[in-house]
Amino acid sequence: MNSKIDNWFSKWSVNFTTYKMLALGIVLIVLSIFMLLQTPGYVRADGLNAVDSAAFAPRLVYSVLLIFGVVITVQQVLLLKALKIEKEEMTVSKDDNAGNQKALLILGTILVYIVLMYILGFILASILYLMSNMIIMSEKGSRNIKMYLLISVIISVVVYYCFKEFIFVNLPTGMLF
Repeated sequence: MNSKIDNWFSKWSVNFTTYKMLALGIVLIVLSIFMLLQTPGYVRADGLNAVDSAAFAPRLVYSVLLIFGVVITVQQVLLLKALKIEKEEMTVSKDDNAGNQKALLILGTILVYIVLMYILGFILASILYLMSNMIIMSEKGSRNIKMYLLISVIISVVVYYCFKEFIFVNLPTGMLF
């Protein structure tokens, strides 16, 4: 059973390695277009020009992301055409598979973090998120859970305090509290 999973993941990893930058470009394009379409709903105060409105910074960021997405996509399409890459000829080392598995785990922790933030609140969710990512990224023999917990707690509390006291942004407190 384990060899079937490794075989499937190896084949998937070859495809992922080949097309990950192309996929990144496409995701950037779709995400930035979606977010640009959301900016007209931002509140606009009377008497403000386009640069002073609340929508200026998001529009600027999403426009730059759109440009980057187009550039990355065009580069990768040209690269794939120039190299005429065939999937069967590519091989992936064990290190590449391990790195891709860690990347997928990190992506999973991000999704869980988003959900947990509204349930547990920013501080608890951030502690869990940071700890899990530190454990995923560290080598099995050199893990120091106490240090990871200490770092996670300090970072989460400091970020929460800075947002609340200096930036005046309230972060989610969670449904449990």
